[in-house]
Amino acid sequence: MKYSKRKAKKYRDEEKLRHKKVNDLQARAENNPHYRNIILELQRARSRLKKITSTNTKGAILGGKVRWHEDGGRNTKYFYSLEKRHHYIKTVSKLKVGENSYIEDQFEILEEEKKFYESLYRSTHVNPKNFKSSPFFNPENVTALSEEGRGRNLVKD
Repeated sequence: MKYSKRKAKKYRDEEKLRHKKVNDLQARAENNPHYRNIILELQRARSRLKKITSTNTKGAILGGKVRWHEDGGRNTKYFYSLEKRHHYIKTVSKLKVGENSYIEDQFEILEEEKKFYESLYRSTHVNPKNFKSSPFFNPENVTALSEEGRGRNLVKD
């Protein structure tokens, strides 16, 4: 712990020193814009400061990832209210049955939904004779592609 604290303090002090140096060099460069050495030194100091800032940023990102992993993804108030709103939108609280009657009991609503889908997907006996008399299944109404057209001209066979 002592080593880490000493190292972190040294790192912070170096960052403060770099900031001060950049500010001093910038003031000198503004007063003497023609001195090339001052401008080059300012660019080097800014580059070092940028590296320190980049390292701090990477450390903050890594720290955030570690906290997220250790603590888990805690939902904020926003996400809780969003989930609550979506629950209300998806819930059927009142169902119209017939002309003027409504059901508000959840169990009765579920029962009506069950009846509706059972009747919707109930298989009914299909008479094959109805297919033969249908114009849709009549072979004379089916078209085929001609040899020369290959998709351009449809010709009845």
